[in-house]
Amino acid sequence: STVTSQSSSSCSFFAPDAKIEPHVGGAYEVYMDPLANPGMKGADDMRVMAVQPKRMISFDWNAPPHLAEARKQRTFVVVRLEPVGERQTRVTLHHTGWGDGGEWDATYDYFDKAWGAVLGNLKKRFDSGPQDWGPWMDQLRKMHEADAGRTSRQGPQPSSCWRSACSSWSAWPRARRPSERSATARADANALGVLGPIWVPS
Repeated sequence: STVTSQSSSSCSFFAPDAKIEPHVGGAYEVYMDPLANPGMKGADDMRVMAVQPKRMISFDWNAPPHLAEARKQRTFVVVRLEPVGERQTRVTLHHTGWGDGGEWDATYDYFDKAWGAVLGNLKKRFDSGPQDWGPWMDQLRKMHEADAGRTSRQGPQPSSCWRSACSSWSAWPRARRPSERSATARADANALGVLGPIWVPS
């Protein structure tokens, strides 16, 4: 499957816009807010770390813009694809490399919700069709307009847009979490690796 490794396919479930170059060192940029200023669109400036075609892709990752201190750091995501019979593929996502305390906790909580939504959208993409980003984009436009009216500073304020828009993640099933939320537990591949698996058509 190429849905996790091509820009156009990723827009069918991951985000409204993306720039993905499926080779080592290539871009893996996913823009949850394409209307934001450069550097504030989502996973800006992320890179592919490793690729095994139709089997695995890994990339570095960052926190959303409203978590500015954690966003300066990088975590690590591995997506594995495993054929299950002739018509299904098992998709498993591991997200690791966490720090502890402060905005690290908030970032972990954010992706604890967000990855469930992303994998849910991926399954939906095969079950009933691609994600309709129209309502999401309408919501973002309204928030950007409201931010522009409240501030004289140039550009939108990511804290307002991201906190509001991404609150919709809470409607999705959450990943099963380890009971121990220490830095040691998060460093283990199972910290968010238990998210999934899901099965999609091959």
